[in-house]
Amino acid sequence: MMALIGNAWKALDGFGQEAGRNMMGGAAIEAAKAWKYVSNFSQEAGKSIGNAAGNTKDWVVKHPGQTVGMVGCVAAAPVAIAVAPLALGAVGFGSGGVVAGSAAAAAQASIGNVVAGSTFAVLQSAGAGGAGLAVVNGVVGTAATAVAVGATAPGLVRAAREGKEENEDADSEKEPKDEGHRGPKEEDPEDEDSRQND
Repeated sequence: MMALIGNAWKALDGFGQEAGRNMMGGAAIEAAKAWKYVSNFSQEAGKSIGNAAGNTKDWVVKHPGQTVGMVGCVAAAPVAIAVAPLALGAVGFGSGGVVAGSAAAAAQASIGNVVAGSTFAVLQSAGAGGAGLAVVNGVVGTAATAVAVGATAPGLVRAAREGKEENEDADSEKEPKDEGHRGPKEEDPEDEDSRQND
């Protein structure tokens, strides 16, 4: 992939240089210089992006559990919001109101008159696709994300610590180790005095 991008840039660079030779005036020369700069910059950016993609792939392969957890954090809210209306319908909060013989009907019978703004009223509104659905989606999405982050965070912290230790180990291998003074042996001034007295 990088070779294909490099070849494409070389071809475009050659085209720009040829166009500059055939045009007259300093503007063409300056345009060719600018094109060369953009070409070099783009090639370096491509290399950096390629390196980042490779490093990301390596991390994902090394940390599959943490990767699944991160995907779960991203997907938790949308999945929970998609499932919420199905769950409401399953317990009896339908589009036409509370379904007879359902768990929601049993709860309503035990409550009696439902107070506006109560949890039951919000669930009934959500089941019918009303304003309560936004409230339910917000609560469900936030709760699902919080659970996913809570489940994933310890693994990510552990992976970050491992990565830090690996980097510190790699850095310590690069640094020269101080194995003591290797220069000429320094003489003790007291030894010099004792030699002079001999």
